[in-house]
Amino acid sequence: MAESTGKEGRGLLPVANEPVGKPNVYGNDRLFIHISLNNQTDELLSQAIQQLQEAGRPIVKFHLSDLLDLGQEFFRWEMAVAVAGSMLGINAFDQPNVQESKDNTRRLLSEIIEGENLPQEAPILSEGMLSLYSRLDSLQQVSTMAEAFEHWLSMGYPGYYIALMAFLPEFPETEKMLQALRQNLRDKQRLATTLGYGPRFLHSTGQYHKVGPNTGLFLQLTVQDKLYIPIPGYGYDFGMFKQAEALGDIQALQRHERRVLRIDLGEDAIQGLTQLRNVVDQVMFSRIS
Repeated sequence: MAESTGKEGRGLLPVANEPVGKPNVYGNDRLFIHISLNNQTDELLSQAIQQLQEAGRPIVKFHLSDLLDLGQEFFRWEMAVAVAGSMLGINAFDQPNVQESKDNTRRLLSEIIEGENLPQEAPILSEGMLSLYSRLDSLQQVSTMAEAFEHWLSMGYPGYYIALMAFLPEFPETEKMLQALRQNLRDKQRLATTLGYGPRFLHSTGQYHKVGPNTGLFLQLTVQDKLYIPIPGYGYDFGMFKQAEALGDIQALQRHERRVLRIDLGEDAIQGLTQLRNVVDQVMFSRIS
């Protein structure tokens, strides 16, 4: 949906795997899709859907009588995306800006093969395990990570969304902490939140990020790799390849004047995410008080 419709400043953003919340944590920019399977009931989910419905939130329900009906759902949504593209006045069958990040990555990797290093941008500030990188003018003079995060969040308005772009190992503990972070941001900011692991999210929401509506707040999370795992036949390892993917995407976002931060978590993703959570909690408390 995002890759097919995110073009020319328009598009539809799917929000996947976001925990269901109370009606008051959502803005007025949401359409909820509820797909249920015959003879299988999730009571907590049903109660949450009922609360959203009673609050007047728009909900579309589909009921499957058998798991084999999933094939029908694939067709339904493929057709719906094509129709949505026509209604939005865009071509739903190309992906011009997915290629943009790929081209940036290839250029960076070719420089490594020629004996150069990946570009090393100096962090705006470092605090504990965290290092902050951004080209946003309003962040160049910040003195603390909390101040930077506060400035970044202040750029969001009703109808905007927050994209967490995690170039991190996808372990259960990492997923748990990232989901808690996105839920905290959604509940306090009342903005839609998306979470994608790099580089694979580039083939889903990456197109929407760059040339869909310019309503995103982008947070790229990276970690310093401890292992050197070479790629046979090339002059770089998997760690450098991943860094080039992250830098290529952030360069594309900056080219399209998106509101993007990169926070490097240091050598330990869990410890870095713990410190980042404390920073976010500090910002949210100050906003409430």
